[in-house]
Order: sequence, then structure tokens, then C-alpha cells
Amino acid sequence: MTDITAWLAARCSELPADAIVKLDSLTLLDAMNALEINAPKMDTGHEAKLKGRFDPHAELSAEQTCWIMDEMMANEIAWYGGHTLAQTVFSSLHYHNAHALTGNAPLVLALRAYVLAYAKTVDLVYAECGRGMVKDCEDVWLDHAGIAVAAAEDDEDVVAWCEHAMSGVREGEWEDEVIKRLELRVELLRLLVRDQAPASVPPMRISAAAVDWAFDNVTPCLRQHMPLPEVTVPTHAEAWKEMARVFEQLHWLAQGAEDWSDFTLSFKVIGAGSAFPFVRSLHKTYRLDYVTDTLLAHWLASTGAPADTFPRLQAELVDATERRAFAMLRDITGGNLIAHLAAHLANLPRRRRDLVHVSRVWADQLAAARRLAHHAPARALVAPLEAAMLDAQFEAARLGLAVGLATDTEAFFTWTHVFAVVRRQVALRPTGWEREWAQAWMAIAAAGMIRHAGHADMGANQYHLRHKLTPADCAVDHAEAVRTARAIRADKGRDSTADQWLAQARASIDALARDPRCSPLVDEITPQYMAIQGVGR
Repeated sequence: MTDITAWLAARCSELPADAIVKLDSLTLLDAMNALEINAPKMDTGHEAKLKGRFDPHAELSAEQTCWIMDEMMANEIAWYGGHTLAQTVFSSLHYHNAHALTGNAPLVLALRAYVLAYAKTVDLVYAECGRGMVKDCEDVWLDHAGIAVAAAEDDEDVVAWCEHAMSGVREGEWEDEVIKRLELRVELLRLLVRDQAPASVPPMRISAAAVDWAFDNVTPCLRQHMPLPEVTVPTHAEAWKEMARVFEQLHWLAQGAEDWSDFTLSFKVIGAGSAFPFVRSLHKTYRLDYVTDTLLAHWLASTGAPADTFPRLQAELVDATERRAFAMLRDITGGNLIAHLAAHLANLPRRRRDLVHVSRVWADQLAAARRLAHHAPARALVAPLEAAMLDAQFEAARLGLAVGLATDTEAFFTWTHVFAVVRRQVALRPTGWEREWAQAWMAIAAAGMIRHAGHADMGANQYHLRHKLTPADCAVDHAEAVRTARAIRADKGRDSTADQWLAQARASIDALARDPRCSPLVDEITPQYMAIQGVGR
């Protein structure tokens, strides 16, 4: 046998840096699917060090049982926050072996019931996230790594087992904590099947009696499609804070909206409040469970138009062409109304794209209503459709700043566009949180224009490309924007004017803050207010 090591090393050293040696039969797909042996991110079995000490029959104290429950919940919260099932939920060995918890000891029954309820919760949340409201790999990881997520047990049976287990746990310091954890798990499970309103999370005692063998890194044993990201599991105290936040956000689902203003506020608040993806999906599932005609009637009534505008318009139309145009107007308006509300629940970049599309659809329906405006009911549709178009365009424009689409030289033009749209919107919002919200953004936009006018530099072609999807009714002429920038730069009192606008913004933000429901909106607008304050200082 001939040693070719030196020869091979010499030949490899002659290869250019961007060259490889391969068989003609090796395709690009084969190369992409290749596994790099001993690379930790690719070869997950390379560092597989399973503990191998799991004992479902081990006798546990009530404090240890609480620790296992809390560690399972912490991994559950990590999954809700965007980590993979394989690295979080599946790390619980009890999750995979619930039926191995045999015996009639009260704590064994309690842990078994909790694990079954936990598995059912994961099943229901997984199914909710799969409805399409949230996006796999953007908002949540739905790759189940070859493990069946669906729980075979019926939710009513799981609840019955939990209640039976709670009835058998005797009184005691940590035994009471076990019962509290089972009660909250049952309440979360019932909420997911729309069976009751959520309760608040009481103070929980945090256990220090760790049971490390009940959890393990099982990812080397599971099917994988791509390298796993880094995972951070919250502490038990942090996990309970997050669970309390989940229950608080779910109160929106249980509380009936008093009017359309309150109804739309719930979508903005859930979208602005960094809710977990499954909470946002549940909000759409629960709140938009209406017949479209009913939703349209409530929306029109909120704008001052007659709730029966669409039926009245349909009754007036005789011409076949107009009737076809009406049918399209009604159906598209209903669908776009749902899309507009649901857009607020999407993640930030997708929300902006969705709202840009929604605003264009509103503009098209506004044009359609104007073509039928020789009928009185159609004229009543013009103002609601215009207000909806402005709202979608305003939200899309301001979110462009939030996702970093505007550079310093483009910021002036973006704020000019926001100001032009929201100023018209303010005129259509006579009262309520919507008016304060619009006024706050109008004032911030005005101050932003002043503070960024000094380095406004955006060519006409670039400007038109950026706003190519902006409806004509909302567009701002580039030449007019440039003249405005020059006028601001020539104004020696511009800093004082900006301060006055910011004072108005502060007043509107404070007015929003007086309504506890609007606190997520205040948290969303305050950083932009602070950023404008610091520009040019």
C-alpha cells in the first residue's frame, strides 16, 4: 500500500481558494444536504451525552414535583417565545412518558395529570399556530422533529383527571403549590377550548429542589432538517411572569367589546404588546368569528353611516352592471375589513406589508363607491372607506420607520408622508383613543420633519419607487416635499416649533396613558417620541 498523504496535501495546496474537487455526479442539492461530520451544528450526534437516569417510578416530594412542573412550564414559555420544540418542550422526559407514571400515590396522580394537561396544551397551541395566522419559522417553530404532538386524550377527560388528582392531594405547604399549578393548567386548557374566561395568576412559590434527571437534551435522537439555533430557557420566576402576562392578554378574549372602537383597540393592543404568537392567533380566531355582514354593519355604524347601508344600496340597484359592481364592492370590503384587523396581529415586518396591501384595496373600493355615488347609500360609504384607507396607510408608513426602512437622509420624506396622511385622519376621528393616537403621531411626524429637514436627500426616482404602492389619495408630491424641507431649513425658529409639536405629542400620549387598556400603545409610541426629541440636539 502506498502512502499518498503528502501527495494529496501538495495537490490540495495547488487548488485555488474557491475551487473544489468532486465527482461529476455530485449535484448542488447533494452538496447542500451533505452532513459535515463532527461539526457540532450539523452533526448533532457528535456531542450526544444523554444522562440516561430517568426514573418515572422515583418517589418525589411535593417540592420536587413543583420544580418539575415549573421547569416544564419554563420550556413551554421558551417554545412560545420562538424556540424549537426539540430544544424546549421535548426536553421533558415526563412529557414522553406520561403513562409510565403508575401508582395511586397522590403526588404521582398529580404529576401524571399535569403532564397529560401539559401535553394537551401543547397540542392545542400547536394546532392554533397551524391555522395560518402566525408564520412558521418567523413567529414560532412548528417542526415536530418526528415526534407526534397530537395528544390522544380528550380535553374533558384531561380536565377530569386533573380535578380528581387535586382532590386527593393532602394539605401542606408545597402540596398547596402543586394544587395551584394544576388549577392554572386546567384554566389555560379550558381557555384554549373556549370553555371559560381566564383567571389571574396568583403568587407562586419557587421551588429549589431540582430534579435534573427529569430533563435531557434529546435533540441528537430526533430528526432534524437544519442546524438548531441557540436556545434560552427562562428561569422559573421569569416563566411565571410570562405566564401571568399570557393570562392578562387573554382577558381581551373573554371581555366583550362595548363598541367598534373597543373592538379595534383590542387588535392594536395585542399586536403592539409583544403577545406570544398563539395569543395573537387566538385573538383572530375568537374575535373575528362573525358573519361578514354583521361585521360590516358594526363597522359602518361606528363611522356614523347607517348599519344597513349595503342592503339599502343593493335594493336601489337595478342595472345589471351596477349590481355586479356592488357585489364585488360588498364582498371585497368585507374581506379587506377582516384582513385590516388581522394585519395588526402579524409580526412587525409582515404587518407593514399587509397594511400596504390593505390600503391599496381600500383605495380601490373607495373608487368603486365613488362610481356608484349617484345612489345615496353609496355616498354614505365614501367616508368610512376613506377613513379605513388612511388608517392602513398611516400605520404602514409609520411602521416603515419602526423596521428601519428609512435612512437618515430619507427620514424627512417618510415623516412628511406620515404627517400628510395622519393630518387627514385626525379630521375623521372626533373623539376617543383613536383621535389621541392620531394626534400624537401627527405631532411627532411634524417634529420629525423639522428635525430631519437639515439632511433631507432623496431623489425623485427613489422617492417614487419607495411610494409606488401608495394610493393616489395619500401620495405626497416629491417636489412639494423638497420645497417644504427648504422652507424649514430657512426658518430660524424651527427648533422652537419642533418643541411645540413635541409638547402636543406629550399631551396626547399622556391622555392615552390615562386609559389602562392603551398602555401597550403608549409603550410603542414613546420610543419614537424620545428618538425625535434627541435628533438635532
